[in-house]
Amino acid sequence: MDSDGTLFQDMSCFERYCCEKPDCQMICPNNQFWQRDLRELGGLRFEELPRLSQADVSLPNYVPVIDHNYRLRDVIDWPVVALKLSEVFRCKNFVPVAEDAAGLRKYFNLAPTTRIVLRGTDDDPPLERYWQNRHTARACERMARLGIDLVIGPNFSHAADVVRTETQGNRMRQLICLAEMANAGLTVVPHLNAVDSADWWFWGRYLSEQPGIRVVAKEFQTGDKDTEEGRRVIDRIAAIQESTGKCLHLIAVGAAQFAGYIAHRFASFTILDSIPFMRTVAGHREFAVESGEPRWEERFFGPEDPIDALFRHNLSRYSAWVLDAARLGRGNRIALTCLGSKRT
Repeated sequence: MDSDGTLFQDMSCFERYCCEKPDCQMICPNNQFWQRDLRELGGLRFEELPRLSQADVSLPNYVPVIDHNYRLRDVIDWPVVALKLSEVFRCKNFVPVAEDAAGLRKYFNLAPTTRIVLRGTDDDPPLERYWQNRHTARACERMARLGIDLVIGPNFSHAADVVRTETQGNRMRQLICLAEMANAGLTVVPHLNAVDSADWWFWGRYLSEQPGIRVVAKEFQTGDKDTEEGRRVIDRIAAIQESTGKCLHLIAVGAAQFAGYIAHRFASFTILDSIPFMRTVAGHREFAVESGEPRWEERFFGPEDPIDALFRHNLSRYSAWVLDAARLGRGNRIALTCLGSKRT
């Protein structure tokens, strides 16, 4: 039986979702690659996972994602930014775009003092390339030279309509990657992938057994962007915070719409998204707030016109809007019972 008590307890997932195709790529007992996959993962039991420890890293309530290094001309002078794994490592062979901290900041036109969060949450293809090439490319060793504050674990796919072993295997792949990164000296952040209550049960137990982990991440850009579902996920993570007795710092990827609700549940959190960058670079739109609601107004720019001033405006105003939403949420914060906190 799997460590969360669910893997083979109910075989209906295999009856419903196992395709039994000879060329299937799922991690499944009916797959011809099952034994190979188990060897690669070291099994699907999680009891012997290494303990991880996070350095004490201070994060603001909002961190912008800089999606790429073209179109903006001025140096981006912002305290903390996030970069995508697939932009820092070239897709073909996963060689990094720079070999040291100064080179990485120069490549993305960042100020020398800008701190960096590496966002492992990404589309499936670059994550699969990372998994396949990480050893030959010495990815963790090279990553450790780039002056990165935090690395958010790769969110290998979790889907509701697949066999349970596929979900378990992808969770194991993330945890293996986190251990490898930590061994290279990086501070890592687990991404709480979950599709059902058994997954949330696992993360609750995992975090209770990992006293060195306080910062966690969750992506809200796909299914969890729905208002009701997003709030349910935030409540799930808040319940883990309550049950473990530790004050978690939640990095909520693509969750600006939930800033107030997150602030209501967490004393410490960070919203991380690329909206100001993309709305400026791709849409040439200017951010404004009307009656407390955000809106984006179109502005005309030619293909060679500088847009740096618009980006600085959007980044500053958007960040302030997130902070205002957080302040409103803090005004209604529920009582916190995690260790080291006072009831509010």
